[in-house]
Amino acid sequence: MPMPWPSMHHPTTMVSGDTSSTESLLWAQARLRECQEYHPDCSGTHESHGSPLPTRVLDVGVASADISLDNPKDQLPKVRLLVTSGEAAPYVCLSHRWLPVSEMTRTTQSTLQEYLQNIPWSDLTQRFQDAIVFTRRLGIRYIWIDSICIVQDDEEDWQKESVEMWSIFARSTLTLFASGAEGQNTYPVLRSDADGLFWKPTPVAQSLTLRPRNAGVDKWEVRLRPQLRPLHNLLVPLVPSSLVENPVPHSPLLRRGWVYQERLLSPRILHFGPDELIWECATMLRCECGFEPNISRVPHPKKNHAFAQRVARADMSKAESMSGLKASIDTRFARVDMSKAESMSGLRASIDTRFARDLLITRWHKIVEEYSGLDFTFSSDRLIALTGLAKQFEYLGKYYAGLWEHSLVEDMLWQRHASETQRQQLPLWRAPTWSWASIDGQVTYYEFEHTKMLCQIIRCIVTPHRLGDEFGQLESASLVVSGGLVQVWSAGPQGNHVKTETSSLATLSMDVEWVVDGLDKRTRPLFLFRVADVRFVGLFALLLWRPREESESFERIGCSTDVLGFFGGVEDSTLTII
Repeated sequence: MPMPWPSMHHPTTMVSGDTSSTESLLWAQARLRECQEYHPDCSGTHESHGSPLPTRVLDVGVASADISLDNPKDQLPKVRLLVTSGEAAPYVCLSHRWLPVSEMTRTTQSTLQEYLQNIPWSDLTQRFQDAIVFTRRLGIRYIWIDSICIVQDDEEDWQKESVEMWSIFARSTLTLFASGAEGQNTYPVLRSDADGLFWKPTPVAQSLTLRPRNAGVDKWEVRLRPQLRPLHNLLVPLVPSSLVENPVPHSPLLRRGWVYQERLLSPRILHFGPDELIWECATMLRCECGFEPNISRVPHPKKNHAFAQRVARADMSKAESMSGLKASIDTRFARVDMSKAESMSGLRASIDTRFARDLLITRWHKIVEEYSGLDFTFSSDRLIALTGLAKQFEYLGKYYAGLWEHSLVEDMLWQRHASETQRQQLPLWRAPTWSWASIDGQVTYYEFEHTKMLCQIIRCIVTPHRLGDEFGQLESASLVVSGGLVQVWSAGPQGNHVKTETSSLATLSMDVEWVVDGLDKRTRPLFLFRVADVRFVGLFALLLWRPREESESFERIGCSTDVLGFFGGVEDSTLTII
């Protein structure tokens, strides 16, 4: 029967608003089956039997969808910490924002033996209880929670397990994201427990009887409820605001730097937010309310990342040896190395390899742009928390403090985001100044395609804190380059311009403040180093200075693309940037 009120919006999927409900559980189970059976880009070879379990997992018992949420502990078998022996089984991960240590359920050396036998239900936070209950109702026996599965006061265990954390998420069957758990200020709705995983908004829906005129019926029964606050609003800017009414700030969880790679590496994600669930995988983005943007048109990090990795894997399979692969990579986009292409098929393979290389570089730059703007409790984690994602880009050669051997010049084309204010120089060194990881705040990249590189990399040396761990904390790094170098002087309003004796003013984008600890960098010689000619932008140059007058090494403190006419007749120089 047609709706008698033409002006009323067409009703969408009915959502209970209670993410602990049976309806939400059934919706999540349906999405999981759909993904495992029909999404080849999401499913791996381990789907039928599961992946090798992490070193420790929580054993939550056999599957049961009939657990009462009013008294779950009375129906759960004892929850215990299980030390695995390489067996394979499906498991769930929990991604969450940590509570203060005093309120967090943590395994320590003093509780380890007890937890191996039984974890008292009262020891678990509400969020962990909810995640355990949902995992068991979902039909999966094991769940991995970082604060319980890693011994928190054992430095050796932490070092061993933390470097594997990325692979734990990557091998999981599903990751539960507490995406709305800290959103009480953003979403002031009533709920069962402010620290839990589930939301239970009130008041409940009400029924009203209305009598429309000229409708051809005696009466209509209409169910009314408060307007839902759909979780897809939490994923802004994943979903552009033009597709969402009243976009709201990001989920606090999704603002965390450590969570970024958990989101991209997990094959499947189930977000728990106010009023609804949302499913996210490399193939589909769908809300419980029925909202499903076309991810072929909407920016979708998981889909883009999965595509780049598939292209790279396909191209790797064409390389008969690592030396052959390197030779193929060395062929640049604008220069087809015909000597390596003995036939049209060889030429096609070379072009395909350049496409894979350029796609991976573009993808890496996008990752850096998104990741660099996130929040960190400890700024020293800025490189470490990207380890898992970085290891998927080893196709690009050696890793140099967030940049890559085979795209080092392209990777230097970053600048501080225009919305970021200048920051003080970091008190503790964590990365060389030519790396985006050396500063706090978001950075952006210039497009490198059709860009002419105007400098040469002579040598790059990076010394890791732990021998062999090039993706972790660093001790030192240096970059030796050759290219045009010209001395400049500060000028213009607020000193944010430079000039030579014969040039006009060039506008600067500063990485750090001019004055730090009483020392004004403008009182020292300043230099511009020519890096590349960026298409539609102009010459890109680094602003350098010597931190100590007696030093032969330079530091990057900014950049400029406004240097036309600065390098006329300048010969190349060799210098070291630290």
